[in-house]
Amino acid sequence: MTTIIGVRTNYGDDAIVLASDRQIGDYEQEILTAKGLGKKIQTGPFWVMGHSGGQQKRCITKFFGILKGYKNYSSSDEKAREIIQIAIRKKRFYEVDELNAEISRSEDDIDSTLEFILAVNNPKLEMWKVNEFGVFHDVPDSREIDYITIGSGADAAVKFIYNQIADARYDIERINTRAAIQIARDVMHISEKDPATGLGYHLIIMTKDSIKEWGEEIKKAVVEAQDIKIKSIQDYYDPPQVNSSA
Repeated sequence: MTTIIGVRTNYGDDAIVLASDRQIGDYEQEILTAKGLGKKIQTGPFWVMGHSGGQQKRCITKFFGILKGYKNYSSSDEKAREIIQIAIRKKRFYEVDELNAEISRSEDDIDSTLEFILAVNNPKLEMWKVNEFGVFHDVPDSREIDYITIGSGADAAVKFIYNQIADARYDIERINTRAAIQIARDVMHISEKDPATGLGYHLIIMTKDSIKEWGEEIKKAVVEAQDIKIKSIQDYYDPPQVNSSA
């Protein structure tokens, strides 16, 4: 299914790094039958939301369309901003509750409902897990690094980060943007071992002044590296002909 992580810095510039796999899967009786690519992190003018759970595409599209102020969903920039601001103030995202109620009417399965990571930079930089009922949860106090992870790969991610800290591979007192990006990348790497995740990943960096998406640039770099490697393999078996002229 999904692995999504958000990591907040505690050293240097204040930032939140979010990453997710790209895979969208089709299941029959909990067996993965098909894979595709999808975008699991959406962005707005001051917010980023990653979602994990069922694949009710129409419901999800409508939900994010409203949050992005699209007129075809009877929304607007003002309405969308108000929805997010009310949710932050009340620490309850009623629209998430309504979304999952709608999904439950057709699926009747709690595993088909959605949970989210929400990060905002207005009025200040913050991050929460939003559960199926729209309730906000802060980063657990037991964690030595400020991070939240959701999806089928969440337990593996928590275990991996715990072990990395135990082995002193992460300096928990100096999680700057570089370190946060590395943690997110490491988690994406281990998630690729899960047959229900993988197929590349999406990366977003949020600061108090900006939201920057890097997923397409990463995908482009991977494709270019693959092309170079394939060319070298071709050359190994069929070296380019040297045109020698007397």
